[in-house]
Amino acid sequence: MKKLNKAQITILLFTAAISPISSANAANKVSDEWKEISVANRISMNDVLDSYEIESEVKNNVATLSGQVSSSVERELATEVAKNVEGITDVVNNITVDDAVIYKKRSSSFSQKVTDATTTARVKSRLLWSSGVPGMSVEVSTLNNEVTLGGQVPLASQKELAAKLAGNTSGVMYVKNNIVATSDKRSKMGSVDMDKVEKNAGDTLDTAGDVISDTWVEAKVSASLNFSRSLNVRDLSVKTNKGVVTLTGFAYNEADKQLASEIAKDIRGVKSVVNLIKVL
Repeated sequence: MKKLNKAQITILLFTAAISPISSANAANKVSDEWKEISVANRISMNDVLDSYEIESEVKNNVATLSGQVSSSVERELATEVAKNVEGITDVVNNITVDDAVIYKKRSSSFSQKVTDATTTARVKSRLLWSSGVPGMSVEVSTLNNEVTLGGQVPLASQKELAAKLAGNTSGVMYVKNNIVATSDKRSKMGSVDMDKVEKNAGDTLDTAGDVISDTWVEAKVSASLNFSRSLNVRDLSVKTNKGVVTLTGFAYNEADKQLASEIAKDIRGVKSVVNLIKVL
């Protein structure tokens, strides 16, 4: 594997540290994704393993490795490297040994794969943190900076918001929105009680929220602001007290100031936003 540069490692470590905890399932899903990236990162940083085609997958804290190496020693080394990633409880090593395998460098596309994986995690995180989108119902994939959204949500407005959040995420060049809004699907089949659909959608979002601390809200607002591709605010600071978020900093125009408010308001657990950002 090709080694990650310092900027990529910084992004991975920063985001892993603030992974979402809005619900147990959401936390586990995102946590596994970041552990998977961490395993790949550790392997890519290892001088012995960095040039082999080793793939990793993490589910429920168990890492599964696949690929080929030229000796059993290298195979065992891959197991030890994965085991040493924080949070990994077990390793299933499906790597095969073939002494004919030649040490070969990864193609330059590996860095793109890491970039795409980072973008996917950013988008998924923003969707999971959002109060307006049932993030667990949305599937996200990224290829060459192009994000594809899938899954089902109750409302067309949620589908549109998901695309907006994805499109405004750093690293995203294009969004293909394949999400199905079930209310639209039902309306084509016959009449729809929209009040009932909207109530059910609200119930779904509420049950995912449970008890949300100011610390969690503050971390997620800060991360979402940092992930935004369009926002340009200097010395941005976020403080949260009983669900009330206060923003300070310096914006170059009113649009950036308003965008900061919109991003903060969308985070689960935010009751209101006090925007003290000054326009230069």
